[in-house]
Amino acid sequence: MEYIEERFGTNQKEINVLMTGDWHVGSSQFDDRIVDDALKEIETRPNGRIVLMGDLINAGIMHSVSNTYEETMTPHEQIDYVVNKLEPYKHKIVAAVGSNHSNRITKEVGINPTKMIMQRLGIGEKFQKWSVVIKWAFNKGTTDTFHIHGKTGSRYNRTIMKKVKDLRKIVDVDAYFHAHVHRLLVDDTDVVKTPDQRNMKINNKRYVYVTTGSSLAYDDSYAEASAMPAVLLGFPIMRITGDRGNQKIEIDKITL
Repeated sequence: MEYIEERFGTNQKEINVLMTGDWHVGSSQFDDRIVDDALKEIETRPNGRIVLMGDLINAGIMHSVSNTYEETMTPHEQIDYVVNKLEPYKHKIVAAVGSNHSNRITKEVGINPTKMIMQRLGIGEKFQKWSVVIKWAFNKGTTDTFHIHGKTGSRYNRTIMKKVKDLRKIVDVDAYFHAHVHRLLVDDTDVVKTPDQRNMKINNKRYVYVTTGSSLAYDDSYAEASAMPAVLLGFPIMRITGDRGNQKIEIDKITL
């Protein structure tokens, strides 16, 4: 796990960060409309940035769970597609984390597709193997966030969110972003009292927990076959406003 920084200037009204992953390019259920909508949306927002949350490609290879014969592209074509899609936005990408579908290829042949995508975009140094903590610094204040693709077999929203909240056992930050579950969930109700030793007062620290959605349609999917409920397609955008000591996080959902 690395701790990295994305710094902005003062007198900024807000910064906006798109968390996007679980595209599963190559799957017959991949819906490119929501990916295009989300990328276009972050392009219009002030101080727009992107964190890639993993599973950008489906990587349905011979020994994986996915059905190789239902893939719409080869793994190489999937990588080409993602590189071409992200090329116009590469200057906005802050980090990209590894994930289980990419790791299929890594385990078979020792090549990491996500790392390859970032290298082809000319930003290979922004690849993070599994997780990353990011400090967003602007208006003389900072907000820390944790990003991981993650793993969980939970099927219910409450148990999924418990998994995300358990990330606080790993690192104490302001907001946690977990992918993998293909759901777009937000919980911002936890508040903890924290002593301010310098000013001798008690502050409220609010925590935000988010699962970062997907672009996989329901019909004929693994979710349908497993009798899972259909969910919203889409991704979250984190909007941070305020200055030192008063920064506030809000989560906007970009959905179909």
